[in-house]
Amino acid sequence: MRSIAQKLLGSIGVPALLIALGAVGVFALRARSAAEAAAVQEAEQVADLLSATFQAATLGVHLGPDEAHPAVSPALRASAALKGVHVVRVLGPDGQVVWSSTPADVGGRSHLDRGEGEQRVQLREGKVLLARSLGGGDCNSCHFGVAGQLQLAVDSPRSPGEVASGTQAAVAGVVLIAGALALATTISLRQLITRPLRRLAHSMAQAEAGDLGVRAEVHGEDEIAQLAKSFNHMLETAARLESEGLDARGGLARARAQLSLQGELERANTELSHRLTALSLLYHVSRSLNATLELPELLGRISTLVTERLRIDYFSVLLVSAEGRLEEAASVPPRISGTRGSFRLGEGAAGRAAESLLPVYLPDLSGAQDARPLGPTTGSLLSLPVVHQGRLLGVLNLQRSGTEAFAAEEVELLAAVADQAAMAIQNARLHAETVALSITDALTGLANRRHLFRQLEQEVARAARFHTQVAVVMMDLDHFKDLNDAAGHVAGDSVLRQVAEVLKGQVRRVDVVARYGGEEFCLVLPQVTKADAMEVAEKLRRSIAEQPVHGVPAGRVTASAGVAHLPTDATTLEGLLEAADAALYASKHRGRNQITAFAPDLDKAPGEVPVRA
Repeated sequence: MRSIAQKLLGSIGVPALLIALGAVGVFALRARSAAEAAAVQEAEQVADLLSATFQAATLGVHLGPDEAHPAVSPALRASAALKGVHVVRVLGPDGQVVWSSTPADVGGRSHLDRGEGEQRVQLREGKVLLARSLGGGDCNSCHFGVAGQLQLAVDSPRSPGEVASGTQAAVAGVVLIAGALALATTISLRQLITRPLRRLAHSMAQAEAGDLGVRAEVHGEDEIAQLAKSFNHMLETAARLESEGLDARGGLARARAQLSLQGELERANTELSHRLTALSLLYHVSRSLNATLELPELLGRISTLVTERLRIDYFSVLLVSAEGRLEEAASVPPRISGTRGSFRLGEGAAGRAAESLLPVYLPDLSGAQDARPLGPTTGSLLSLPVVHQGRLLGVLNLQRSGTEAFAAEEVELLAAVADQAAMAIQNARLHAETVALSITDALTGLANRRHLFRQLEQEVARAARFHTQVAVVMMDLDHFKDLNDAAGHVAGDSVLRQVAEVLKGQVRRVDVVARYGGEEFCLVLPQVTKADAMEVAEKLRRSIAEQPVHGVPAGRVTASAGVAHLPTDATTLEGLLEAADAALYASKHRGRNQITAFAPDLDKAPGEVPVRA
């Protein structure tokens, strides 16, 4: 981790060092350029001096070319200004060396670059190479009209190497000075910033660890000292707040305990409220269901209570039929179409609930397989079996529009409702069976004598009130006593049951077919004329005579009947029955297996004892 001193040194020293090095570089470039310009200027001055030397050497003296140039050499060697000149050559127009300070070069070719123009300057390996055109005034004394070239190689007074050495020395000096400044600055920053900040950071770490009694050292009045003072003041404030907070924490702990108790109380109240709601629903369900023993009314009450109290969008009750299928008996809302739902055990959610005797919950119908809901095809479906003492009575289907719409508590509550419904449905069925036994003949399944008289009283009263009509057919099996004596009472009972089935299959739903007693039957036919009643009685007689009867030696039985009509033959119940009975006696006396209508002058064959067997 870098300290603040290192960061400050890096942020200040490095840019300063880079600036100093840049300045040295600029200075070196300018020094090199100045040295090169001075060298060139000096070479030009030497060239001017050589031109003057040639003129002085031949002044007033007519010398040939071969004599004039050698005469210049002593003058060149005697000149102190030309000490730095290494090579002096004179080239002719064809580039051949015609004269040189080094006689061995004469006649050869110049190794210096030959350039176009009056003068060309080059810097090479610490020397200035200068080439200048000759001719005209400088050479006319000996070479009129001939142009040549003068070439010089002159030492540079300050070569680039010397400049580079000076630059390196300057850079080294800058680096040395920068290092010394960096060291001094580092020591100063360490003493003035790093150490005080480390001591302050150490105190802060102790305070962070929980030691609020620690205090930072304060030296001087600089910003670090002010920071240390503020930190100490903060610690004093924190210590005071901590001491004050001890009591507050104690009070807060007590408040939290109270809030916890209050929260537990609220949760208990909420749970109690839910339980009271559930108990209230169960109470109302039990009270409402026990208020009736009629199965249709009972199913309607179950549907209304469940949908209203538990906000169920669709509800249906399915009961087990005699064939073992689940048949829809009631629904909310009622079905628009006349068809009702029907399931086999194991088919759909309702069939699976019936088969397993366990609730089946489908939280999302859109992704369920073989759900077969009776209501909407989306939402949630709950199917609850209705079971009484291990016996399946039916299934309750409940649907809501949202997914995962039934909580676990609701499922338990609805399972309890299903148990209540099971007891109520069982009681209603037992009541229906009891009522059926009280009004039904146990042997034939027809209405018994009590129910016959009740229905007959109602029909007679209705006929008297609305001036309508009713007919009674009294029917008796022929020779039934002989059949019992010959085949036994078991065969006789079988014959009675078979005849009862024939009678039930040949009459209207509004008609009443009853076993009057023994082998005698009575039919009540509302809203028919006497002639129509005779046709009905004749049809029944023929059906009995044509029906094969098991258990009878002859395989057939016959019946005799008498017909009476209200208000034609009587105006009271007793009169109507007496008239029908009289007509039956007449059929017996006339030879049996026939129908007789009552008439006031009915022939009863005086002197004969009526035989009813």
